[in-house]
Amino acid sequence: MEIQEKKSLLQKRLANVENPAVLDEIEEILNRNEQKYFDFDKAFSEGYTVEEFRQEIHKRIKSWDWKK
Repeated sequence: MEIQEKKSLLQKRLANVENPAVLDEIEEILNRNEQKYFDFDKAFSEGYTVEEFRQEIHKRIKSWDWKK
């Protein structure tokens, strides 16, 4: 079955659904799929600057126990 046929069949079946619990479950599935996409712009804006990264790396390296 081709994608267009599947979409058409699903649309017809969804148009006849009247049970709120089923609609809520479908909405939950759709929301989960939306959350799979990674927002690079958001992650980039929340990330370290180059200088912050250097400071954090130096701090972490200094915290390691180097004595044997």
